[in-house]
Amino acid sequence: MATLLRAVYTDRMRGKIENKLLLFAYVSGTILNALSGDLSLIVYGFKMSLVIFLLLFPLYLIKGLGAGDIKLLCVIAMYYPDKVTKVTIASFVIGAIYIIFRMIIRAFKKEKIYEKKETIHFSIPIMIGFCLVYILTMVNIGGVLWIK
Repeated sequence: MATLLRAVYTDRMRGKIENKLLLFAYVSGTILNALSGDLSLIVYGFKMSLVIFLLLFPLYLIKGLGAGDIKLLCVIAMYYPDKVTKVTIASFVIGAIYIIFRMIIRAFKKEKIYEKKETIHFSIPIMIGFCLVYILTMVNIGGVLWIK
């Protein structure tokens, strides 16, 4: 969580997520998985990181997603390989909702709805998506586990 908070902070302040932070977090996740004694966790984390990278890299090529955002999701894959797919989907849904609301507000203000080369700090939807998935995997409301 500290990594996500720092990533959001640097993304908002500098428009970039620090590579040092992401490398440290990725290596730490690998070491923690190794210390667990279950080497299959390391393999699973690497595999899911690779899947996330390969799926999202085309978005980077067309300037639809920043490299730091992809690397941040790869870090999440190392720590939570079983949840990273849900976190990624939740992040894109939250990002889309944010953009739609921003466009609606601008339309009501009679402002230009879309500015060319405009970006969002996608680390924020990633952090919110992570929190939602993490919380919903622990919540059991009415006998229904919301996300497995």
